[in-house]
Amino acid sequence: MKITSGEAIELRLPEEQIADKASAGQNCLVVKIHTDEGLVGVGEIDSHARVAKAAVDGPFVHSVCTGLARVMLGLDPLDIRVINEKLYQSTFYYGRRGVVVQAIGGLDIALWDLKGKALGQPIHRLLGGAFHDRQTRGADSGSVEPTGPAGRGTRPAPWRRPRARPGPGDDGRGGSPPPGSPGCVRPCPPPSLEAGSASALP
Repeated sequence: MKITSGEAIELRLPEEQIADKASAGQNCLVVKIHTDEGLVGVGEIDSHARVAKAAVDGPFVHSVCTGLARVMLGLDPLDIRVINEKLYQSTFYYGRRGVVVQAIGGLDIALWDLKGKALGQPIHRLLGGAFHDRQTRGADSGSVEPTGPAGRGTRPAPWRRPRARPGPGDDGRGGSPPPGSPGCVRPCPPPSLEAGSASALP
């Protein structure tokens, strides 16, 4: 199996909607890696989508300054470590940090997706196995209130969420504040998800 092309697809809210609806999801770059056997790996680059797209789609300039998709052409997508090293080496002139490393990470996700499809295995098994057979859902934005229109961020409060920094009533050492104090997020038993069950995902 060989890689035949890489594709970067920018998804973006219309400019006039960004101020009212902006969150971490106002723009996104989806990448696809196509193979000669018809398999397609899909990943996502979490960065400035337009800049990351330029890193993926860029032309060949010289051996350490070239677009990432071009570097992967003709390579075996199952050789993920080799491809990762080639991507990193081919961007020395403009990369090694920031958006280029983020773009390499998104392509890495797409390569693992491809490998899972090619071998008929879930990715967690290819990466060494699951530590848990169930996963508890939780809020990740720090908000425990509904945040948007139906179908997007409307899960009812309260949710269990990680504390990123000390809040009111916190002891400053990562301990939880006493129940009922300001800043306390009451743990509740949310529904659990079966590992590997796409139908159970929110």
